[in-house]
Amino acid sequence: MSRMYPKLKLTQAAPLIGAVEQENVNSHPEASVVYPDVSSSPSDAFEGVTLIDTLQHLDPESVETVLREAYRVLKDQGMIFVSVPNLDAYNRQALDTPTNIWVPSVPDMQYILGLVGFQNIHVTTRGFPTTRAFQEMTGRDLHLPLFGSTIHISGQK
Repeated sequence: MSRMYPKLKLTQAAPLIGAVEQENVNSHPEASVVYPDVSSSPSDAFEGVTLIDTLQHLDPESVETVLREAYRVLKDQGMIFVSVPNLDAYNRQALDTPTNIWVPSVPDMQYILGLVGFQNIHVTTRGFPTTRAFQEMTGRDLHLPLFGSTIHISGQK
Protein backbone atom coordinates (compact mmCIF):
# COMPACT_ATOMS: atom_id res chain seq x y z
CA MET A 1 0.00 0.00 0.00
CA SER A 2 2.79 2.44 0.82
CA ARG A 3 4.26 2.06 -2.67
CA MET A 4 0.98 3.22 -4.21
CA TYR A 5 0.16 5.83 -1.57
CA PRO A 6 3.37 6.68 0.31
CA LYS A 7 1.70 9.29 2.56
CA LEU A 8 -1.38 7.23 3.38
CA LYS A 9 -2.00 6.44 7.01
CA LEU A 10 -4.88 4.24 8.08
CA THR A 11 -6.66 5.68 11.08
CA GLN A 12 -9.12 4.23 13.53
CA ALA A 13 -11.30 6.08 16.06
CA ALA A 14 -10.70 3.47 18.75
CA PRO A 15 -8.08 0.79 19.28
CA LEU A 16 -9.02 -2.64 18.03
CA ILE A 17 -8.60 -5.69 20.19
CA GLY A 18 -5.10 -7.14 20.19
CA ALA A 19 -5.76 -10.05 17.84
CA VAL A 20 -7.28 -7.83 15.20
CA GLU A 21 -4.51 -5.26 15.53
CA GLN A 22 -1.89 -7.99 15.09
CA GLU A 23 -3.77 -9.45 12.12
CA ASN A 24 -3.81 -6.04 10.43
CA VAL A 25 -0.10 -5.53 11.06
CA ASN A 26 0.69 -8.98 9.66
CA SER A 27 -1.55 -8.51 6.61
CA HIS A 28 -0.32 -5.01 5.74
CA PRO A 29 3.11 -4.45 7.31
CA GLU A 30 3.78 -1.54 4.95
CA ALA A 31 0.78 0.49 6.17
CA SER A 32 0.86 2.76 9.19
CA VAL A 33 -2.04 2.25 11.58
CA VAL A 34 -2.71 5.23 13.82
CA TYR A 35 -5.15 5.32 16.71
CA PRO A 36 -5.76 9.00 17.42
CA ASP A 37 -7.29 10.06 20.68
CA VAL A 38 -10.27 11.96 19.30
CA SER A 39 -11.31 12.95 22.81
CA SER A 40 -8.74 15.75 22.53
CA SER A 41 -10.20 16.92 19.20
CA PRO A 42 -12.41 19.98 19.35
CA SER A 43 -16.13 19.60 18.79
CA ASP A 44 -17.36 20.35 15.27
CA ALA A 45 -13.88 19.71 13.82
CA PHE A 46 -14.52 17.30 10.92
CA GLU A 47 -16.81 17.16 7.92
CA GLY A 48 -16.83 13.38 7.81
CA VAL A 49 -16.03 10.27 9.84
CA THR A 50 -15.57 6.85 8.27
CA LEU A 51 -15.61 3.58 10.23
CA ILE A 52 -14.95 0.66 7.89
CA ASP A 53 -14.96 -2.84 9.40
CA THR A 54 -14.22 -1.46 12.85
CA LEU A 55 -17.32 -1.48 15.03
CA GLN A 56 -17.85 -5.25 14.94
CA HIS A 57 -14.62 -5.65 16.92
CA LEU A 58 -16.02 -3.66 19.85
CA ASP A 59 -18.61 -4.46 22.50
CA PRO A 60 -21.94 -2.62 22.12
CA GLU A 61 -21.16 -0.08 24.88
CA SER A 62 -17.88 0.85 23.17
CA VAL A 63 -19.71 1.11 19.83
CA GLU A 64 -22.04 3.69 21.35
CA THR A 65 -19.08 5.57 22.85
CA VAL A 66 -17.26 5.66 19.50
CA LEU A 67 -20.39 6.85 17.68
CA ARG A 68 -21.03 9.56 20.29
CA GLU A 69 -17.45 10.80 19.85
CA ALA A 70 -17.88 10.74 16.07
CA TYR A 71 -21.04 12.81 16.45
CA ARG A 72 -19.30 15.27 18.77
CA VAL A 73 -16.34 15.91 16.45
CA LEU A 74 -18.50 16.28 13.33
CA LYS A 75 -19.42 19.74 12.08
CA ASP A 76 -23.10 20.54 11.61
CA GLN A 77 -24.32 18.67 8.52
CA GLY A 78 -21.23 16.41 8.80
CA MET A 79 -21.57 12.83 7.62
CA ILE A 80 -20.69 9.48 9.13
CA PHE A 81 -20.12 6.44 6.93
CA VAL A 82 -20.06 2.99 8.53
CA SER A 83 -19.51 -0.46 7.09
CA VAL A 84 -20.06 -3.56 9.25
CA PRO A 85 -21.00 -7.21 8.73
CA ASN A 86 -24.74 -7.90 8.66
CA LEU A 87 -26.25 -10.22 11.28
CA ASP A 88 -29.14 -10.93 8.91
CA ALA A 89 -26.96 -11.81 5.93
CA TYR A 90 -27.80 -14.75 3.73
CA ASN A 91 -24.60 -16.36 5.03
CA ARG A 92 -23.40 -16.53 8.62
CA GLN A 93 -19.69 -16.00 7.98
CA ALA A 94 -19.49 -12.89 10.20
CA LEU A 95 -20.67 -14.93 13.18
CA ASP A 96 -17.88 -17.43 12.63
CA THR A 97 -15.14 -14.79 12.68
CA PRO A 98 -13.58 -15.01 16.16
CA THR A 99 -12.54 -11.34 16.27
CA ASN A 100 -16.10 -10.12 15.69
CA ILE A 101 -17.54 -9.26 19.09
CA TRP A 102 -20.73 -7.51 17.97
CA VAL A 103 -22.43 -8.21 14.64
CA PRO A 104 -25.41 -5.89 14.15
CA SER A 105 -28.50 -6.13 11.99
CA VAL A 106 -29.76 -3.25 9.83
CA PRO A 107 -32.33 -2.25 12.53
CA ASP A 108 -29.54 -2.36 15.17
CA MET A 109 -27.45 0.11 13.14
CA GLN A 110 -30.40 2.37 12.40
CA TYR A 111 -31.33 2.40 16.09
CA ILE A 112 -27.88 3.17 17.47
CA LEU A 113 -27.15 5.92 14.93
CA GLY A 114 -30.53 7.49 15.72
CA LEU A 115 -29.94 7.11 19.46
CA VAL A 116 -26.68 9.03 19.17
CA GLY A 117 -28.45 11.80 17.22
CA PHE A 118 -27.71 11.12 13.57
CA GLN A 119 -30.44 11.95 11.07
CA ASN A 120 -31.06 11.28 7.38
CA ILE A 121 -29.89 7.71 7.90
CA HIS A 122 -29.46 5.78 4.65
CA VAL A 123 -28.84 2.03 4.58
CA THR A 124 -27.86 -0.39 1.86
CA THR A 125 -26.37 -3.85 1.95
CA ARG A 126 -24.21 -5.62 -0.55
CA GLY A 127 -22.60 -9.00 -0.97
CA PHE A 128 -25.05 -11.51 -2.44
CA PRO A 129 -24.60 -14.84 -4.20
CA THR A 130 -25.91 -13.24 -7.41
CA THR A 131 -23.76 -10.08 -7.25
CA ARG A 132 -21.26 -11.19 -9.90
CA ALA A 133 -23.98 -12.16 -12.39
CA PHE A 134 -25.81 -8.89 -11.73
CA GLN A 135 -22.60 -6.93 -12.32
CA GLU A 136 -21.92 -8.75 -15.58
CA MET A 137 -25.45 -8.14 -16.85
CA THR A 138 -25.85 -4.51 -15.77
CA GLY A 139 -22.37 -3.15 -15.17
CA ARG A 140 -23.51 -2.06 -11.67
CA ASP A 141 -23.08 -3.42 -8.18
CA LEU A 142 -26.05 -5.02 -6.44
CA HIS A 143 -27.25 -3.07 -3.37
CA LEU A 144 -30.42 -4.00 -1.50
CA PRO A 145 -31.87 -2.84 1.83
CA LEU A 146 -31.52 -6.23 3.56
CA PHE A 147 -29.69 -9.56 3.66
CA GLY A 148 -26.39 -8.59 2.03
CA SER A 149 -23.26 -9.67 3.91
CA THR A 150 -22.20 -6.07 4.61
CA ILE A 151 -24.20 -3.10 5.90
CA HIS A 152 -23.27 0.31 4.49
CA ILE A 153 -24.94 3.06 6.47
CA SER A 154 -24.59 6.80 6.56
CA GLY A 155 -26.03 9.49 8.75
CA GLN A 156 -25.86 13.23 9.10
CA LYS A 157 -25.32 15.39 12.17
